[in-house]
Amino acid sequence: MTFGGINGVRYTASNCTVLRSEGKGNEAMHCSIPAGVGQDHPIRVSYGAWSFLSSAVVGIVGGSAEEFQYARVSFAPPTLERAELEVTSGLDTAGGDYFILHGSNFGPAGEPASTANITVSYRLVGQTPTYVSPGCTVR
Repeated sequence: MTFGGINGVRYTASNCTVLRSEGKGNEAMHCSIPAGVGQDHPIRVSYGAWSFLSSAVVGIVGGSAEEFQYARVSFAPPTLERAELEVTSGLDTAGGDYFILHGSNFGPAGEPASTANITVSYRLVGQTPTYVSPGCTVR
């Protein structure tokens, strides 16, 4: 099983096991989800030549294809606990100084914020302009 991105292949689940149940059997799958970010990722389930994408299953009759059509994976949103400057005398107005944001759910460690689609911006309260911080990385 994979999920995420336009084609449902950005992330790969591991240790997938088909669960058996009373009735038809093979009605559920149990997988370990990797670290990731974002919401409403479509799910792709493949078996041999068969491949079903949760946002593309249309016109399949029987079972739970209609439910699968709208299945999505979402990760928890990021939370910010505090910001820490790496300088003690104020930030240089020319830029280039660093700060560390502490919190949770920023995404996989080592992933550039641009890949995770995370934008860090800051401004003075009630004022413009807003500044965007380039080159952030999840640690």
